This record gives sequence, structure tokens and C-alpha cells, in this order.
Amino acid sequence: MNIQKIVENKIRKVSKKKLLLHKPFFNNEEIKLLNKSINSSYVSTTGILTKRFEANLKKKISCKYVIATNSGTSALHAALLAFNFKKNDEILVPSLTFVASVNSICYIGCIPHFVDTEKNYPLIDIEKLENYLKKNTKIVSGKCLNIKTGKFIRGIIVVHMFGHCVQMNKINQLSKKYNLNVIEDAAEALGSKINNQQVGTFGKIGILSFNGNKIITTGGGGAILTNDKKIYKKCLKLINVGKSGKWKNEHDIIGYNYAMPSLNASIGISQLKKLNFLIKFKRKLFRKYEKVFQDLEFIKLLAEKKNYFSNYWLQTLLLGKENEHKRDHIIQYLKKKNIQVRPVWKLIHTLKPYKNFPKMDLKNSRKLEEKIINLPSGIDVN
Repeated sequence: MNIQKIVENKIRKVSKKKLLLHKPFFNNEEIKLLNKSINSSYVSTTGILTKRFEANLKKKISCKYVIATNSGTSALHAALLAFNFKKNDEILVPSLTFVASVNSICYIGCIPHFVDTEKNYPLIDIEKLENYLKKNTKIVSGKCLNIKTGKFIRGIIVVHMFGHCVQMNKINQLSKKYNLNVIEDAAEALGSKINNQQVGTFGKIGILSFNGNKIITTGGGGAILTNDKKIYKKCLKLINVGKSGKWKNEHDIIGYNYAMPSLNASIGISQLKKLNFLIKFKRKLFRKYEKVFQDLEFIKLLAEKKNYFSNYWLQTLLLGKENEHKRDHIIQYLKKKNIQVRPVWKLIHTLKPYKNFPKMDLKNSRKLEEKIINLPSGIDVN
């Protein structure tokens, strides 16, 4: 039996139905709150439901300040602007990530500097990064200078991929040593925790996404997370078109129309109530997949690390070396069988707009890209 058929048979032991990659879960509660928003006539960014969603989310994740935005990308953009990076400052970022992580760096006139993942895990290889910085940088006037480019490395975007948690204690130690501002991209990781603390809250600023394919959704949306009052106030102004007065139309900085509309927030209020249920479902689904794939030596299911709690947003297969070249064949075959799966994103440094930016050796990321298949992970997989 070929590898394509083997994978299909294993998935079919979990579910016999037509499977989407990640189907959102709605019920009458969303309809009620949408109607409430519509009937109030406050459907845009001034509606009270946005404030209610922010308050509920703040309580849920134990974060001092939460700002709801119209996308995870806009949250990232505003988060980066909060640090006053200078033009052509370099910001470390994985090449194995969704392009928004990198686009946001370019939006502010900075330079993405690509870093590698662990050998068989899609998170930043912190030890490898530290060795790289030791060899290729020096501290000048309290700032980390890239010896090769002559530019300062001022920040790092940490991506909690597929809901799995980066070791934030080590990241924070590294950032302190090299004076780097940490931005946590927890777009995929609502509900993922380290020592019972939500990822995205370990540094000065983090972000979430509520896109339609995330663990909960507002249709389109995101959030900025911070425990720093100064950063909160700056981000709040940035996402509200730079407005400085409560009722006068005064704008003392260039801002952006990034606030979350009340119509979207109304969905989020209901969705947030389902979060614990959805995390339990996804963790149970992981165990089902783990059970059916456990007898195959040439396929591994990506699991949370010891002492870390993942929301298991997307269940992920890692193909063994002998089957890496068959990844696309497997994906095409499964799609024909009504099983929607996907490869991981192309490495960003290989894409046309990003080919000439600085990078460390990315051997681990290159190998991982060839191995990864995301499996159906929505509520319909049962």
C-alpha cells in the first residue's frame, strides 16, 4: 500500500466525513449577538460590543490591557510601531511563518532578519540563534550591531506556531543580553500556556488573530496584548487614526483605521465562551490522531513539549525523510478524497520580495518545510 493510501486510511479511522482544514463553530448565540449589534445601529468601531469583547478577553487571558483590532496583521503593525524602531533597523523573525509576521516589519521601514527553527520542531531554535548572535554581532552603545550589515538588530518576533509554545524564559534571557524588543506573535495560540500563563503576555507586547480559520473567530480580527500602560495608550491611539481628543477631531500622530468593528466583536463575545470547549476538543482530537498514527515509524505527529500547554490549533504531521518528496502527492491525493490538508507556508526568505534580506543558516527550516502536512482540525472532525 502506498503512503497516500496509508495516510487516508489513518485519517478515516478518525472521521469518515468530508473534512475541511478548519471549519469554524457557530450556533444561535452568534446570531443573537449579531442581531443585537445590528439593532443598536452601532456596527462599526464605536459600538459597545467591542469594549465588551475586550473586557471579556482581558479577563480570560489575565492581561492588563487588550485592544481589539480588525486583523492580526494590523495588531502586529501597531505593536511594532509602539517600539519606535528606526528605519533600517533589523528585526529577527522566523522564515518559517505566515507572511504577515514579515510584512509588518517592512510596513515600518525595518529589515527582516531570518532565523532558523529547531531541527524537528517549527519554533525558533534559541540555542542556535544565540550562537549566531555571538559570532555575528557586538554591543555598541547598548545596542546589538550586525557586524556584517552595519545595522542594528533591535527586535525579535517570536511565533508560537500551530499553537505550540516557544520557550519564553529563554527568549527573554536572550533579548535582555542583546537588548532586543520582544513581540510575541501568538496569532495561532489563544489558550496556549506556559505555567498557566497565556503566550503573548510574556514580553511587553503580543498579538492574537481571530481570522476565520483560528480557534475562535470574529470573521476578521485580532488583538494587541500588553501589561504596559504606556504601550497600551500608544497602540490605542495608533489603531484609532491617531485621535487625541475624546470628541474633538484632533489627531496628533499619523494613525490607522485598525479598530475592530462592533459587528465582528459581537461574534467574538459568543466565540470566547466556547474557547474552553474547543481546546478540550482539539486536545482530544490530537489524542485520536496520535493513536491511529502511532504504529507508523515514518510519520510523526507534532506534540506539545513537556510542561507546555498547546491549544493544538492545527494538527500537524511530520513525514519521515524517506517520504518528504511525496508530500505534494499525499496532499493532492487526500484532497481528491475530500480530506482538506495543506503544506506549511513557503519559507519567506525564498519569496521574491524577501530574497535579499539577511539570514542565518536555515537548514532546519528548509527540511521542516518539506515534511509538514496540516491535518483537518476543525469541529467537524468527529
